[in-house]
Amino acid sequence: AGLHPIRNSATHGAMVMSLDDSGPAKAAGLHVGDIIVTWNGEAVHGPRELIRKLGPDSAGTTVTLGILSGGAERDVSITIGEKPLS
Repeated sequence: AGLHPIRNSATHGAMVMSLDDSGPAKAAGLHVGDIIVTWNGEAVHGPRELIRKLGPDSAGTTVTLGILSGGAERDVSITIGEKPLS
């Protein structure tokens, strides 16, 4: 997923700007415009923080993302996929 930082007075996180049609984020139900605000219950302050959490051993693990979608909060479980080589 392509992400963009979101920082305003009420919300900090990473907005989904693009999705791979065959990727795990889209399969888990994420949509363009959703804002990722938590990772396993911990606040997310931007895309760089998410990238740091996606270490080499993360593929195959399942995490719960807290999402703001259309003004509503929801949780999404996602299984981390392998990073493409290109």
